[in-house]
Parts: sequence; structure tokens; C-alpha cells
Amino acid sequence: QSKPFRVVNQKLFRGEVDLLPDGRYRITVEKYRKNKSNSQLGWLYGQIYPFVLRGLNDLGWEIASMDEIDILCKDKFTSKEIVNINTGEVMEIPALKRDMTTTEFSTYVEAIRKWASEDLMINIPDPETNLTINYGRL
Repeated sequence: QSKPFRVVNQKLFRGEVDLLPDGRYRITVEKYRKNKSNSQLGWLYGQIYPFVLRGLNDLGWEIASMDEIDILCKDKFTSKEIVNINTGEVMEIPALKRDMTTTEFSTYVEAIRKWASEDLMINIPDPETNLTINYGRL
């Protein structure tokens, strides 16, 4: 059940609108959601992806860049099916990290860590762990 929109502080809202230069404006109301943080992205690119890259290379996969790891992980852990309503054909597309909430991003990262542990036999440390790692050719 939806609730009608209401401005909590009418005086403050009107004051902000009155400061705008003359003209026509459109006000958009969007549901607030907490997006992933820079520290989450730093952990992903600074520890998780490098560990995955090393693990895959150790298993014989010739993956050369973090961009390739990013594509692989998004495809593996965020793909969703879309259906052609005319033909019934199904296509998978990966989600975009930029659209993930903090919770969705955490779920994505934990799926990668679980896969890395089970399939690549590597343990990706928690984000609080600061590591200095020599990745050789990275």
C-alpha cells in the first residue's frame, strides 16, 4: 500500500525552491537506497580481484587483467535472465556494480569469496586485513 508523498519541512522546501532562478523545473522523487561504499570497491579491486586473478592463473587460465576478472565475476555472480516476450528466447545479462546497494554488493563479494575458497582453493581475507602481496606479473 503506497502512502501519499508529503514534504516534511514545507518552509525549508519552499525556501530552497524560491532560491532557484526563474524558469520551469521538474522535481523527481526517488526511493532512497544506500549505495556501496568506496571502501567496498577498494577491497574488491585491491584484494578480491587480485586473489581471484592469481588463483585462476595458478590453475592455468590465461587472464591478463582486472577488467577480465571483473567481467568474469559479474557474469558468474550477478547475471539475470531476460526473456523475449515474442519468442520466449532467454538471454543472460550481468548486473552493473554502479547500481548495487551496499547489501547487494556484499552478497556479490561473498559469492566470489565462497567460489574462490571452494573452486580456486584460495582464502580471501576480510577487508580489515591489510596485505602486501607480490603478484609477479600483475
